[in-house]
Amino acid sequence: GAPLICGRALALAMRLAGGTVQPDAMGAATYVGDPILTFVGSQSEQDTNLAKFLAGVLALGFELALSKAQDSDLEQELTWTSARIQLIGGGDPGIRVSIKEYILVEVAEDIAEMKKLQAVNVDKLRTLAGRATCISSLLHVWRPFVSMLWGPISGTRSRCPFDPTRVWRTA
Repeated sequence: GAPLICGRALALAMRLAGGTVQPDAMGAATYVGDPILTFVGSQSEQDTNLAKFLAGVLALGFELALSKAQDSDLEQELTWTSARIQLIGGGDPGIRVSIKEYILVEVAEDIAEMKKLQAVNVDKLRTLAGRATCISSLLHVWRPFVSMLWGPISGTRSRCPFDPTRVWRTA
């Protein structure tokens, strides 16, 4: 459909715009049109490279939600998709990446509710799978388990014969 094509076009535009910056001066990742960019170099070099990247995306006809932009020079904590990124200063500088607490709470609530049922609504399972996918983007050991959630959503073998909107849950 159109959103997938648009998402692919945006990903391509971001790669093209990233090509305006030296490869060792910028890093980028995008999750469903939500980019995170990192720059190295002097403050002037970082500003110039950010301007090049933004100009490239805009020149290709894409709109950017600049009001949502965050700058680690101004903020000690940033958020991106399912993550909270904290900058640690002092004698042992670094970053701490954690999963947003509300996503963990929602997943725990979803699972607790589903454990009460013999058959789970596919839409609720899809919601759980989406939330778990957010977590697995940071906690890679979750990936094999999350992929098992998507199987019954896309397939019909585990569907209830009397209600195809539900999936059987094993004990």
